[in-house]
Amino acid sequence: MTGFKRTSAVLSVNYGSADTSFIRDGKLINQPAGIAHFLEHKMFDKRDYDVFELFNKNGGRSNAYTSFTKTNYIFSSTDNVNKNLELLLDFVMQPYFTEQKVNREKGIIAQEINMYKNDPDNQLFTTSVQSMYPETALADDIAGSEESLAKITVGDLKLAYDTFYRPENMTLIISGNLVPEEIMSLIHQNQVKYPKHELNVQFVAPQPKSLTGQTQILAMDVSRPKASFTMRGNFKLIPGEEAVSLKYELGLSLLMNLFFLKTQFSMMIYIIKELLTIHFPSKLRWSGDLHL
Repeated sequence: MTGFKRTSAVLSVNYGSADTSFIRDGKLINQPAGIAHFLEHKMFDKRDYDVFELFNKNGGRSNAYTSFTKTNYIFSSTDNVNKNLELLLDFVMQPYFTEQKVNREKGIIAQEINMYKNDPDNQLFTTSVQSMYPETALADDIAGSEESLAKITVGDLKLAYDTFYRPENMTLIISGNLVPEEIMSLIHQNQVKYPKHELNVQFVAPQPKSLTGQTQILAMDVSRPKASFTMRGNFKLIPGEEAVSLKYELGLSLLMNLFFLKTQFSMMIYIIKELLTIHFPSKLRWSGDLHL
């Protein structure tokens, strides 16, 4: 990206809050809800240095977040890009767990959970997902609950880290005014310190039960009521067919925008006039109206 001053990078681990059940070397393992988010917090906790402080010294900013399927570690900077990139690669690959610090972190995350309980937008989203995927890992809060936090042990964290925080289960994306060959050389030199250890790991996808339409009302002290319309898709991802799933997702997004954006009428007219040749996935068809 020539002409840009800022460089940004994300190191993404293929592991999220919904991955509490998995098969490792033929053995089914079930872990407490919120453990992926707990690991995200613990990766910034080191024995003898402060990750955020080092990024700040290098003129960078760092953050992280956990989703249902991924844990992402991020930095952006205009200076010392190589130093910040090495710091990103190193701190994620150098775990530090002690029982004392793990117990301390439980209290911090419990406060975070309670804080989000007072956030109307968060509660709306969480309740919507719970209604779509009841009795699955997707129905659990990404951060877990105070009850699930109490169950997390140092051994659980080490097992989850060893299982998923492996270079072959991670993706690094960098954007900026960079020379790709130089960046790749830096990455290779850094990763020599972290030998691969292949594991036979299989994700156990949440299996939602049959669903019937329902309406839920949450009573909160807000000045402006909020509403959510949620629809569960029926698409099953086929390995090697990721492009098809992307078309499906874009089709659903377009459908929701047509009905719920403020500009939905103008958008509908535009599509009818200009985009009738757009290719929709086979699951989406025009027949009077757009339906699945």
